[in-house]
Amino acid sequence: MDFKFYVDAKYLLLKMISNRGNLLELEQWKKSVVSNLLDKTTIEEIEKNKETIEEFFMSPFFKEFVKQNDLDSKMNFFLQDTLFCKYYNETLNYKNLMEEAWQKEKEKIKSWLREKIRLNTFKDTTNVFVTHPYLNMGKCVNHETIFFGHWKGLKDTNYNLTYLYHEELHRLLPNENYMPPAMKLYYTNDKKISNQTLWKMLNKTIEDYSKIYDFEFDIIHAVIELITDNELYTLLNNTSKYEEGHMHLVQYKKWILPYWFYYLGLSSMEIQKRTFNSNVKECIELEKSDTETIENFIQFLIEKSDIREKAGIPNLTDANLKR
Repeated sequence: MDFKFYVDAKYLLLKMISNRGNLLELEQWKKSVVSNLLDKTTIEEIEKNKETIEEFFMSPFFKEFVKQNDLDSKMNFFLQDTLFCKYYNETLNYKNLMEEAWQKEKEKIKSWLREKIRLNTFKDTTNVFVTHPYLNMGKCVNHETIFFGHWKGLKDTNYNLTYLYHEELHRLLPNENYMPPAMKLYYTNDKKISNQTLWKMLNKTIEDYSKIYDFEFDIIHAVIELITDNELYTLLNNTSKYEEGHMHLVQYKKWILPYWFYYLGLSSMEIQKRTFNSNVKECIELEKSDTETIENFIQFLIEKSDIREKAGIPNLTDANLKR
């Protein structure tokens, strides 16, 4: 598991124009500089798709975009612009900060993932496109490429490592060792149809399909958060980070925590250090077969009847086929 870090000027340009964080200096820069190099329609299209700029950058359509806008030659002008150069150089500095911290900790984290988390599926090298820390982004696109940058990582390099590995785990989970049933129907698409068409077909033929799929994804996402945002971040900072994470996963994580602490093999004292604001006092014991690997643990959680009942999720095998 290795990372290869990049600062790409064209990607940075897209991020600055889309201005997801609504930075005032970028709005002024677009009026004074960008509008002289790109037409209004192009700028508005980038702004409109600010939440999916990373997907656009990775798509075949981006090459056409570069060609249509003669972006290769126009980049020479942007690279001479004061504000663009400021953002570019700050991004380079941030990338170097992140890479240095990763080089220092990577072997320790990799060993921890293998031995403590019992993750056995790794991929050789992941490309990481670094964005300016004030153009916040953390995303894994197409289970292949990570885009990352956050202002919190300027002062806390452990923040960068935590969420870098968070996105990496989205590449690695689920995998061939365990793929939940609803997700498997979608990802093992051997039919010559688009993903969008397949999604519509599955929802048309299976009762509550999207609800079951979302449940499976949320359980996996909650486990990824427990591994990285919570446990890894706690270990790196030597203080509890179990308050970190997405709000929509809080309930799932409350249900999972007693099983999670048993999976980690934590003592009562270790649990208290992590959950001083929680009602979790002890672990819930699991079968050995449910704790051999992280995939086994995820399978146990997804199949656990009381978790499914609390979430109101039927089993896929029990879902009624729509007539």
